[in-house]
Amino acid sequence: MDKSKASTRLFVFSILVIGGLTLGSLASVIPAFIQGLSMESIQEDPGSLLEKLNAGSLRLSLFINHLFLFLLPSVIYGLYIFQKDFFQGLDLNKKPAMLSISFGLLLILFAYPLVTLAHYINSILPLADWMIRAEQDVSATLKKILEGNNSFMILINILLIALTPAIGEELVFRAILQKNIAKIFKNGHVGVWIAAILFSLIHFQFEGFLARIMLGAIMGYGYYFTRNLWVPITMHFVNNFIPVIAFMVAGEDLTDTSQLENGIEWWTILVSILGVPALIYIYKKYNGGKETIRT
Repeated sequence: MDKSKASTRLFVFSILVIGGLTLGSLASVIPAFIQGLSMESIQEDPGSLLEKLNAGSLRLSLFINHLFLFLLPSVIYGLYIFQKDFFQGLDLNKKPAMLSISFGLLLILFAYPLVTLAHYINSILPLADWMIRAEQDVSATLKKILEGNNSFMILINILLIALTPAIGEELVFRAILQKNIAKIFKNGHVGVWIAAILFSLIHFQFEGFLARIMLGAIMGYGYYFTRNLWVPITMHFVNNFIPVIAFMVAGEDLTDTSQLENGIEWWTILVSILGVPALIYIYKKYNGGKETIRT
């Protein structure tokens, strides 16, 4: 098997993801057993399992999901494809320059009005009842996980909701999918957007589907221009960290999009449209004047 071909690498990774999904499904009952639920009660109504689990069990369930779906397949892929060049192959081998980190964080800041616009467009589109129920279930589960505001719970939730997804999902969608798709199409922008669509699809949250595509593309371009996975990892971490802190410390739900019913300020969109290209131009100018991602 020619492990250097992008199509081969995606095939290998697909097999690993399928294996991770299978093992993860089997492991998903572990939190229920730890909580004391019987197999009979689980089999009676498996659809209500999340409702039966307490906050601690839900946290463990979420970690198992990330472990088997994102982290383990990515690590095994990296070890199989790159072997001793594991960190270099996944673009984790270099400490990001402050310029690159600043670029990534400013990029997500300037582009966020476009994410809000995508959320607004999504909010006026008709959705099937099952899509709305799925969104409500995810929201209720997340709020249950965020119960408690003591320091230990805040730290646990930061690790679980901000850090773990930032590492696992960026390994999957940027270091593996985006890079290999870009190689197949010989176009880095195609890689960014296809990976962003897949990033949104995997979350199964339909009210924020378009917004998550935009967010995935922003992080994808952070990787595209820096060729350092620590940059989108940092962007992803900050994006998840702020809502966790806002909810647990201040009781503010930053994911609540009900205020979008009144529309959004047009000037913020203008700032975003003008600011993002300007930021990219400035970064490229001070970073050698070229796009650096390998395609």
